Amino acid sequence: MSKISRIALIVMLSSVLFASGVFFGRTTAPVRYDDFLPLSDEQHGVIKQVIEFIEKESYFKKEFTPEKIYQGIISGVVNSLGDPYSYYLEKEDYKHLQDKAKGFYGGVGIQIGIRDGRKVVIAPFAGTPADRAGVKAGDVILKVNKTPVGPLTLEKVAGIIRGEPGTKVTIEFGRGEETYEVELTREIIKIVSVEYKIIENNLGYIKITLFNEPTATDVRKAIEDLKKKGVRALILDLRKNPGGSLDSSVEVARFFLRGEIVSIVYSNGKTNTLKGYNPLVDLPLIVWVDGGTASAAEILAGALQDHDAAYLIGRNSFGKGSVQRVWSLDDGGAIKLTIAKYRLPSGRIVDEKELVPDLILPTDATDKNYIEETLKYLK
Repeated sequence: MSKISRIALIVMLSSVLFASGVFFGRTTAPVRYDDFLPLSDEQHGVIKQVIEFIEKESYFKKEFTPEKIYQGIISGVVNSLGDPYSYYLEKEDYKHLQDKAKGFYGGVGIQIGIRDGRKVVIAPFAGTPADRAGVKAGDVILKVNKTPVGPLTLEKVAGIIRGEPGTKVTIEFGRGEETYEVELTREIIKIVSVEYKIIENNLGYIKITLFNEPTATDVRKAIEDLKKKGVRALILDLRKNPGGSLDSSVEVARFFLRGEIVSIVYSNGKTNTLKGYNPLVDLPLIVWVDGGTASAAEILAGALQDHDAAYLIGRNSFGKGSVQRVWSLDDGGAIKLTIAKYRLPSGRIVDEKELVPDLILPTDATDKNYIEETLKYLK
């Protein structure tokens, strides 16, 4: 076996051991990879054959480095779960994810997810390049820079779309039976998670774009300010909100609810129920939702609906109700795994069925239509 073959095999075996530590926890005693992933002599032989064929015949053998093999095997271990929301993040991808959680990153301003096995836009953030170009929730991502995205992981597609501000990326989308292509210039995407104001008929309006670290604090400030100004009702606008931090969403729900907000159901059957105790708000509450309302935003809207604490207006939500957790790895990367699913107070599993609003509006409904229907409800 050549030098690279020996290195590759060592890297492969050590990386499988490394991945095993992620799933089963750290240990002070030496652990063999095949304690968890036993391989027969035949399987070892097949691995050796694959490496030798690649070295000898592959057109892409110049890319066949120990680092690529290492990353590929970790990705393969996670991808074998068959869950599109579980994946390995290389060091640079993990950094992008951390930046996004803090509320800024270089990109075009779309949150993407999986629907029917395809990469789709959950929501474009308002005022971003994607939003200005007319990208809509539900658009299917077909190609990025002419490369089909079908075989790629969700985070890899997101990583290709992100990049240095000022650089361009070309994305081909599908919408219904049609396709369209746009060239977008990346920008620093600064996400302002909460905006609020008083609109007509003395209604307090709070727009939550994303649930991140400062969201709950900002919503509290908005509520307190609007109450001081004497608004007669509150609107929570969760349209085009792709989710984010569950903790942040639950904290916002606690401003309005007493009792169960959401239960987290783990694979071992254990359940962790999160509750509200002393609500801040006793005003009529209306929540606006659409097909871009997903994940943590659906938890908030669904819990309010289940407690009859709010009236939902808009379109059916996206329908993503699984819980992901990120673990940092020693190489600077991370793995993101689905660890549970959300269950609303009524028993609904969001991941299995999207939320249906109390009043459904047409897909082309404008803000004016939403306000009109809100006022009709409040009469």
